[in-house]
Amino acid sequence: RLSTRPDAIDDTILQQLQQLGVKTIELGAQSFDDQVLALAERGHTAAMIHQAASKIHAFGFTLGIQLMPGLLGDSWRSIVHSLLETLRIRPELVRIYPVIVLEGTRLGELYKEGRFTPLSMEKAVQYAAMMKLFFMRAGIRVIRTGLQASETLDDGKTILAGPYHPAFGEMTDAWLFYLMGCRIFEQVAARGETLVLHHAPEDASRIRGNKNTNTIRWKEKYGWKEIVFCGDLVGKGQMTAETAQGRYRMNLDLLQGF
Repeated sequence: RLSTRPDAIDDTILQQLQQLGVKTIELGAQSFDDQVLALAERGHTAAMIHQAASKIHAFGFTLGIQLMPGLLGDSWRSIVHSLLETLRIRPELVRIYPVIVLEGTRLGELYKEGRFTPLSMEKAVQYAAMMKLFFMRAGIRVIRTGLQASETLDDGKTILAGPYHPAFGEMTDAWLFYLMGCRIFEQVAARGETLVLHHAPEDASRIRGNKNTNTIRWKEKYGWKEIVFCGDLVGKGQMTAETAQGRYRMNLDLLQGF
């Protein structure tokens, strides 16, 4: 497996990679908006991403696309555009890295000059969750959301600003479970009662949310007196809410309208 730039791909290189036993090629696309790519001085266009992706698939490699929502000049519209263009390419896997401002970079200089504002943690989580949900529905694996924690990133000096958190991936999944819970609770008339949430054991921390954020939000929004969690379902990504009035089931595939 290797990662490279879209403009570093040609037939000769792909033939060499085949001979060397490479199976997976990830493209650092970052965005499919040409203006955003130009402002980031990426040196390639959206058309080059499509061309490289097509060649990679034609040679039989597994294709990965890396996206960086929150670049200079990015907007909700351009982020959705990048999502839709990635779906058109149909890679086998995707990584989503919301932009982090690092010391010693040009973006860091722009941030210090007040000419760049990174995504807030809340927006970054919600954008990444939206993207992940659509990729999941299309059968495309999202193998990472957010940068992997490291000693360098956690040293308190390298990161100037931006939505970095060691548990960013779990926070993204937790937001999807929060929305799932809201969709169920909007249909439940009971308030002020005890709510029992059944889920897969491996989803326990994602259901509750980082520092119990989902539990707190649900109680405040819907007035539940108590929420009891039961890890007794088989299969990730589903949840059943039980009240005195009945049981209500939902899974991520049914989470529409987000």
